[in-house]
Amino acid sequence: MKRLLIYFFTFFCIFPLFSEEINSGIIYGDNWACLTIAPEGWIMDQESMAHNNIYALFYERGKKFKFPTPIIYMNTTKLRAATDEALQEFIDYAIQRFSRPGTEISILEKNFPKLNAIYKMKYHVYSIINDRGQFEIIIYMRYKDTCFFLVLNAPTKETLNELYPKMEEIIDNIAFLDKY
Repeated sequence: MKRLLIYFFTFFCIFPLFSEEINSGIIYGDNWACLTIAPEGWIMDQESMAHNNIYALFYERGKKFKFPTPIIYMNTTKLRAATDEALQEFIDYAIQRFSRPGTEISILEKNFPKLNAIYKMKYHVYSIINDRGQFEIIIYMRYKDTCFFLVLNAPTKETLNELYPKMEEIIDNIAFLDKY
């Protein structure tokens, strides 16, 4: 484990010297750390939303981070316990905040083999569409006592559906460092 961390640390300290655009990084919190890689053709921006505690923001290479650029970001919150019930409580709270007249919230049936096989993670996928122009897909995942939520935000429903494979690519590229 320590050798792997040294390799990752060395790579991520030297690589930025050769490129202004970064496509990967390590995000971490209490009792967890994970390597995150941007989907092909996208970059990982760890600065633009850092003031909102979002250290993994992804958008298409060559575009600027501003509305209406489609983005994917990862955020985390500590749960009250390392249980699926605590995850569901957080999801219920978060989804309730989106519930307003004119908002369509639906549960999507998606399968993520890596999350099932390697991490044995519980996850839930929601689509949120409203008449105010909010088009999002949110994947809530529990790892230990932390909820990870990956959010795809797009300016149209068509763009949302078109970019969903980029979100799947991020999920496939997540590597929790304590598993290696």
